[in-house]
Amino acid sequence: MTADLAPLPRRLLGVAALLALLLVAVAVNGALHGGEGGGTGADGDVAAAVARTQQTGGGRITMVATYSSPGSERTIRARGHGVYNERTNRSRVAIEIRSGLGSTRLVAVGDGSFVFVRSAEISRELPGRRTWLGTQQWMGGRSDTAAIGGNGGAQGLEMLEAIGGETESVGEATVRGVSAERFRGTITMAAYAAALRAAGKRKEARVYGEVAEQVTEPLTVEAWVWPDGLVRRLRTKMTIDGAAGGRGLTMDMVVDLHDLGIAPKIPLPRAGKVFDTTPITRAELDLIDGTASLPRTPSGGPALSAATLRDRANGICALMSREAEGLLDSEALKQLEGLGPDSDLADAEAAFRAYGNQVLLPIVRIADRALGQLAELTPPPRLRTTYRRFLRTWSASDEAYEALGRALQLGKIGTVEKVEATADRISEENDELARQLGLHACAGPKDGGSGTGGDSSLS
Repeated sequence: MTADLAPLPRRLLGVAALLALLLVAVAVNGALHGGEGGGTGADGDVAAAVARTQQTGGGRITMVATYSSPGSERTIRARGHGVYNERTNRSRVAIEIRSGLGSTRLVAVGDGSFVFVRSAEISRELPGRRTWLGTQQWMGGRSDTAAIGGNGGAQGLEMLEAIGGETESVGEATVRGVSAERFRGTITMAAYAAALRAAGKRKEARVYGEVAEQVTEPLTVEAWVWPDGLVRRLRTKMTIDGAAGGRGLTMDMVVDLHDLGIAPKIPLPRAGKVFDTTPITRAELDLIDGTASLPRTPSGGPALSAATLRDRANGICALMSREAEGLLDSEALKQLEGLGPDSDLADAEAAFRAYGNQVLLPIVRIADRALGQLAELTPPPRLRTTYRRFLRTWSASDEAYEALGRALQLGKIGTVEKVEATADRISEENDELARQLGLHACAGPKDGGSGTGGDSSLS
């Protein structure tokens, strides 16, 4: 890189980190959704209460969370309230986060496919008049399992199902004026990832395997069950090892469920107002693998001869290259190349943002379209495995450059540097596979003239 990017304000990054912890805390769901139910003793009581509470359809949420870190005297507190609808799988929570530095208000909306977050600080930093940050379920991986951050209240209940046999009764306590039985259990992210893997949910297992590297201590989960057999309070306590400058960050969150049985209407943000951070999140979790944009199944058409495959694929890549050439000659790229070590930081940031908006991301769109066309070609049987690997590395390259472009838009310098290295490695592999197949128009120089590493599939 020729100049450093100004990172997002620390306050905004802090809000994002806190929200990420909140979402992880309610994320354990899905693979064990539905549970065994009908057991005996404490486990059966909790499973039955979870099932009954889910069947109420919806309710209101009141939450309180405390964040602390060893060696720091500062404690951050968050309070929120909202609603959820089990039938539409949507939730909306307004949260106020307070610390010694002031307070921040944000709104989180989930629908089982996306989590959307908005605050004044976030909106000021987003490009293109976007006002919401969005993250896809399972970090963009394909899955039939419920999502991270969807239905806020119900997902906390599903966490209880996941702890199953380790639940025990620990006495009674008053919740909203009513005596409730209190249950407690623990679960580790590593154990949950293993359960997902055993259930054949490999993509979900990979996501939680990455999370388990940061959440190594067991999560403590508690539930308070009213005499009516419904769960009325949930508590989750967890520690993120690598957060807060490596000292670790502990979150203690309590969620009350009340007014059960309502069916609130919860609107979602308009697509044009959402900045999707999924590619950046996948890059930061080392999840770039070509699955996000790769067509689900190869073409079922008749197999082509090797010569016909080469001609058609090279034609697609040559057309794509001609489309991209005009973008590589843009003023945004010239401004980027004109930066030097003494360049003004604001000018450098503006140049990188313009490059991401006007050059890199449009080229990724072109490459994605070409990938779809290439996937419609059916190779001869002897080339099928190599061709499929070529398509997957192409898709992974597109994922990497999508993450790079969006990180440039946000000024996330750490992610930019990390993804550059990943993109270079994937590009080399993609080039080699293209040459093995005789697709020379689909391979090219590693540097697209940007100074940010080149995408072989864009050359």
